[in-house]
Amino acid sequence: MSKATFVLDKRTLDTGDYKRMRLPETYWDVTLDQLSPLVRGTVENYFAQVTYFYKRGIGLILAGPDGGGKTIALVAIAKELAAWRSSVLYGDVLEIREQLRMNASYDDELSLMERLRSVPTLMLDGLTVEDATARSFAFKDITGLIRYRAMRGLVTFSALSCEEMDMRRGPLLDFLKVLLGVSVRVFVPGGDGRCRQDQEARQRLALR
Repeated sequence: MSKATFVLDKRTLDTGDYKRMRLPETYWDVTLDQLSPLVRGTVENYFAQVTYFYKRGIGLILAGPDGGGKTIALVAIAKELAAWRSSVLYGDVLEIREQLRMNASYDDELSLMERLRSVPTLMLDGLTVEDATARSFAFKDITGLIRYRAMRGLVTFSALSCEEMDMRRGPLLDFLKVLLGVSVRVFVPGGDGRCRQDQEARQRLALR
């Protein structure tokens, strides 16, 4: 199983790259400059140590209410990683769930789940509190997918829609335990709120 590697020369992405990554066309023009200063600072700290995190299979969890810019952040991170020549795949949970029901394939070669399991960098968008509470697709298959990838040192970034108080509740905490085993949690507030990290995130993102 190949891991992500980074090279010194950063390349310019084109529409072909965006299509291969399965980025929503609406977000093709997104850049890191569009992130709020606090979220961008966290992301830049991650990139300052990206080799350290990738060797340990550690991504980011962007958690927060709808409208806070989690998808924009996820896409901006994906584009930045791809520019440094990491193989990246973006997937929305609702779309993945439907495609799995239809036994969809990826490039007519790999099944969708095989591709999700093997890509060096996976951007997983659209996780919700309801998914965790209901023990539905997102809990049963996505957590299994993340565990599978973590065992192989592959990196997963995710966007989780929730309020900050939800993070203290049992079902979501169980859900986060799986994700936090391989990710740093970052709370992305709506409106003008501040970006908060838990203690583990502060320790992991402290520049070494």
